[in-house]
Amino acid sequence: RMPPPLSALGLAFALAVGARGATTPPSLGARRAAHVQAHAKQCQDALALYPPTESARALGTTRVTTRAIATGGGGGDRGVPVGVLSTNEPVFSRDACEAVIAEAEAEAAAGGGWSTTRHSRHPAADVSLERLPRTRAWLSTELHGCLAPLLSTWFPALLPEPSALRVLDGFVVRYLWEAGQIELPTHRDGSLLTINIALNGDGAFDGGGTLVEHAAERAVAQTGGVIAHASAARHAGAPIRRGVRYILVAFCISAANVEHGRRFLEEGVALAAAGRLGEAEATLRAAIGDDPSLQAAHFNLGHVLRAKGQPSRARASYEAALSLDGGLGASRYQEAIIGLASVLPRAAAALAVAQRAVAADGASA
Repeated sequence: RMPPPLSALGLAFALAVGARGATTPPSLGARRAAHVQAHAKQCQDALALYPPTESARALGTTRVTTRAIATGGGGGDRGVPVGVLSTNEPVFSRDACEAVIAEAEAEAAAGGGWSTTRHSRHPAADVSLERLPRTRAWLSTELHGCLAPLLSTWFPALLPEPSALRVLDGFVVRYLWEAGQIELPTHRDGSLLTINIALNGDGAFDGGGTLVEHAAERAVAQTGGVIAHASAARHAGAPIRRGVRYILVAFCISAANVEHGRRFLEEGVALAAAGRLGEAEATLRAAIGDDPSLQAAHFNLGHVLRAKGQPSRARASYEAALSLDGGLGASRYQEAIIGLASVLPRAAAALAVAQRAVAADGASA
């Protein structure tokens, strides 16, 4: 079991690994250069879809206060905050939100319905903003004048310069009770920052909201409100119990941050899945070298080393993963403990960590 879903880049690498068979993948240096090129292309494409506009509305024109929902962890598995922040007041007007919903529903009706195939591991009923020109133009206006400064204030370590914000993928999501589309399971996003804009509310549905793992409560925004979190944080779309809920989601990156660690992690996962354990080990170590707080890389490296018959080295990787709070989530935290127990030399020590797994299971229930 490998934690992070593959981004488009990671999926392309996985397909290339499968196609190359037993041939050697490019060197780490060559892949690092490829990361830079891919990132530059992503940023170029993002600016073409969401160009800065002269009419961008400054955040200062809207009085916005925010609320942070803390989590039990001490940091994400990329060394980023794992909490979620939300606005207490609407940032966008009800009319603007209704216009987004109307365009999405019209496009879905004309184009064969709401797609459930764009995100294969965690399918949501959505419509890409590439199919919604009016919504895309509206978001371009709000992105650079309003949302980028807001995100830079909330997450200065991830986005120190607001002008570097780019939208990697944008889409409108619909949760519909009667169709059984009520929630989204716990997952991570393959980006740097994630924005949710609440498009409706006011009795249109019950339940819903964003739940970041280990958080004490759901984050729920009123119509026009914004919820944001680091994409590395494991989170879920909480289930609705009635009605229909619409949100606009934007997966964002920074033009100033290539994220070599995340990209090496995705490539390492693909190599491990292909059974190329030596190459997977080298790639996962490159991810850790770029970002030692990348918890999922330590976790996957432990799996690879255990499969290679190196229990002492696997133990060190599992222990490193467990020392980084807040990123794995309950189920994989337990899996890491079980992995650690399997490589401990003494049964008594194995029993002790297995008891920790039982305790973790009870705490997460």
